Amino acid sequence: MGFVGRKPDLSAGKLMVTKDIFSGEPVIFDTTIPGKVTLRLARVGEVSNSERAIYKFEWQKDKSLLFYELYDLDTLRQLDKINAADASTQESKAYEQDVINIFFGNGQALSACIPKDTKSIGFITAYIKVSSSGKDITAYVLPEGGVTKCLIDSGSTAKYRKPPGGEFVAKAAINVTE
Repeated sequence: MGFVGRKPDLSAGKLMVTKDIFSGEPVIFDTTIPGKVTLRLARVGEVSNSERAIYKFEWQKDKSLLFYELYDLDTLRQLDKINAADASTQESKAYEQDVINIFFGNGQALSACIPKDTKSIGFITAYIKVSSSGKDITAYVLPEGGVTKCLIDSGSTAKYRKPPGGEFVAKAAINVTE
């Protein structure tokens, strides 16, 4: 098992897996029963937080499992608010478009990261937080998974201009079809 994000504490005991867990569904490593760690579906209303992460997983080509920590809703709401303020002028909207183009490599990253046999994966939403120096970024890309990890890895190595007015959050929503 591999993990993107926080690795759960699996030292609490033997790992048990409940039935009917499928790739792509939100899951949790539950440690409420002493001596056991139970991998189970997340319940309605359970969200990732600082104490407990919720994951989804994908089977890899080598038959291993890779778990992706899901972003918590509070973080996404906060990024939306910051983006609304940051991209409120013509100058900042132009900067945002530059960041999006650089992050996605003018579309080349999408071509490289999406498997060739994929018909449609729907919307990809990306929040790209550029540091005030322009030298560092933090990216949040939804839905979490292998494609978005590839996009983050690709976009994190790109070079960005210094943002107008300090740290900047750009947002892109792209409908990915054939």
